[in-house]
Amino acid sequence: MQPLRTQRMLALLIAGLVAGNAAAQYTGPGARGAASRPVGRTVAEVLRSPVDDQKVELTGTLLEQTGRETFVFSDDTGRITVEIDAEDFPAQPVGPEVRVQLSGEVETRLLREPRVEVEALRVAQEPDAARPAQPSQPEQPAQPATP
Repeated sequence: MQPLRTQRMLALLIAGLVAGNAAAQYTGPGARGAASRPVGRTVAEVLRSPVDDQKVELTGTLLEQTGRETFVFSDDTGRITVEIDAEDFPAQPVGPEVRVQLSGEVETRLLREPRVEVEALRVAQEPDAARPAQPSQPEQPAQPATP
């Protein structure tokens, strides 16, 4: 008798988990999940009304490293702390002069400024592309030699 009761309980548990996942993925009218919130595109938007687990896509620079996996990120609207795992960095070096695009989620905690948990980071622009091209000098016609 015990194995049958255990099997029924296991079946009910699995059914509950599957049903819970189906409700969490709903994105239609009245959705209450993270998918129903707009994606944060600037630091100012994120800081104005931070919502835990809100998706963000930011473009700017990493100004400095403040901890093992924490950095100060800046865009044209402000600064925010971001957490980046070492494996999320691209192969090429990234410094304050390199524009990056990052995507992740807002992380809020009681008595702490909001921050972004970065899920992906890529270089937005090569450092040399950020500098304006030097105008080329027009070729001067060769002067004929005077005897």
